Amino acid sequence: SKTRSQVVDKHDEGVASLAISNDGRYLAAGVSYSWERGRPQTVTRDRVVVYTDTDM
Repeated sequence: SKTRSQVVDKHDEGVASLAISNDGRYLAAGVSYSWERGRPQTVTRDRVVVYTDTDM
C-alpha cells in the first residue's frame, strides 16, 4: 500500500493535481488544497501538502 501526497497552490483552488509523490515529501507549486478523501498536512503561505488515504 502507498500513501500519496499532493502539493497544492492555495491560489488555485479546485485545480487538478500538478504533482503527486509516493514518498510524501515532494514539493512543487500547483494545484488546490481541497481534495476528495484528503486532508492538509503541511501548510505554508503559498502551498499545502495533501496526503490522501492509503491505497488498500
